[in-house]
Amino acid sequence: MVPELLRPARRDDIPALVDHRHRMFLDIGGRTEDQIAAHDARYRRWVRARLARREVFGYIAEGGDGRALASALLWLRPDHPRPGTTKDRTPYVFSVYTAPSARRKGLATRLVRRLVEEARRHGYPRIVLHASEMGLPVYEKLGFERTREMRIVFDRLRTSRARVSRSRARRRSASTRAGRRARTNRGGRA
Repeated sequence: MVPELLRPARRDDIPALVDHRHRMFLDIGGRTEDQIAAHDARYRRWVRARLARREVFGYIAEGGDGRALASALLWLRPDHPRPGTTKDRTPYVFSVYTAPSARRKGLATRLVRRLVEEARRHGYPRIVLHASEMGLPVYEKLGFERTREMRIVFDRLRTSRARVSRSRARRRSASTRAGRRARTNRGGRA
């Protein structure tokens, strides 16, 4: 079903936008339902304030029944000065979601293309996003390129270091036990 309407997101769309973001994170995985649900209220406040200040805008793909089938937002996030531009914000595409029943019909492509056109029309020299595995083909088709952006996720770093430490401790312990057995065996044969 192709939507009858691709329209700007409004304040009264916030419940749908929060629901879409919730479902997006469920689809991406790596977080529990409880973690995502706890995030919903915070996100609702965040997006409401930024929509009101026009720092965030986006589009809704609406079905013939008026239901939001897909959505995509653009945040004009503050940025540091860069050579070659006088803009102090960078357009950031986020919260792109399409309901499972409406996927593979080009809705995400149409929504993101509209956001790219808006950013270009307003003179921004670039637009950025972070792609999920599911979204990667959509963004590449629209001309987005992978970059060398890097990050550290502190909780994962601590967890990873703890895992490495436990692994090393087990190896040391196993090595120590093996050494004791070898000494005991040598001592027993002598």
